[in-house]
Amino acid sequence: MPLIRKLPEKLPDEVVRKFRELVEKTEKTGLEHGVALCLTEKGELTVGEECVGTECELKRQPRCREGRYVGFFHTHPTGGNLAFSLGDVLTMLVESTSNSDSSLWCLGASGVRYFLCHILTKDVSEDEVREFYGEHLKEFEETGGATGIRRMNPSWYHRYFKPDLYDSEGRRLHVLTSPDNLSKAIRETTKAYFFHQIKRLSEKARSNETREVLRDLWERAERLIRERGGFSMECSINGARVVMHSLRTKDDFIRAYVECDDRALRMDLTDKCMDFGTIFGPKASESCMHEARRLVNSRFYRTFLINYREDLRRALEERLRERLKVVV
Repeated sequence: MPLIRKLPEKLPDEVVRKFRELVEKTEKTGLEHGVALCLTEKGELTVGEECVGTECELKRQPRCREGRYVGFFHTHPTGGNLAFSLGDVLTMLVESTSNSDSSLWCLGASGVRYFLCHILTKDVSEDEVREFYGEHLKEFEETGGATGIRRMNPSWYHRYFKPDLYDSEGRRLHVLTSPDNLSKAIRETTKAYFFHQIKRLSEKARSNETREVLRDLWERAERLIRERGGFSMECSINGARVVMHSLRTKDDFIRAYVECDDRALRMDLTDKCMDFGTIFGPKASESCMHEARRLVNSRFYRTFLINYREDLRRALEERLRERLKVVV
């Protein structure tokens, strides 16, 4: 039987400081950071050894310097990604079958001042782990478990786990019974996720790789314009094909490229809202979607898309001029 069967009302100061420290490290390195959660002989929660990146995989997870291992904390580099992945859940279930003391897992994310923790509420057998893996075999084969928890049946999740959020001081928020706390935390987390995607697109527009991609795509489009008078552009968004037809100019090309990224960002936000819904229920998903709609309909985002389009146009023109220099 696990040593911890319910979530603590307050995380010890030492534990909270370590959580915050690892989130800050993640913001600087872009890597996952983790630490063992341990229970001393006095029954106090503390932290053990740390890990970085692939060191945090199941077979390499850190140990306790004192006390007994009862769980694990790790970070997600994506800002606002305060939701366990399907692979995280599998790791927890497997770990609990090999170590009956293991029952508490916590998560932090860049740009977020909350921590997500959940506790295992029942014993898990190896047969149940195999059943879980079998039910989600397709997702594990396609993504290696990196897909969001939204692909998990919510009733399956709540059969085994009880989640809650903690604030930056380590106080438990009881979000399942406090709609205001839940709504506030989800809105802030959604906003952090949105601005992480904005930052990613801004960096993408400035990258040499993007300039090469734009040049190659435009050169193919030019050939089609000469041969057929126009071209179509296709982008894949979470497995769904989106095709834009009747494109005839460079402006059309840049506009279509931006539209693909815009649609992908909106879909990413929807997926994240579904992750929150799986963990915290429909109210969390609704709060997330409300905030997401506000953000994508804001003047800030409309202005960003205009500037993003101009950045891409400029990047393409610069790359084409470089090509002409090489030819000459």
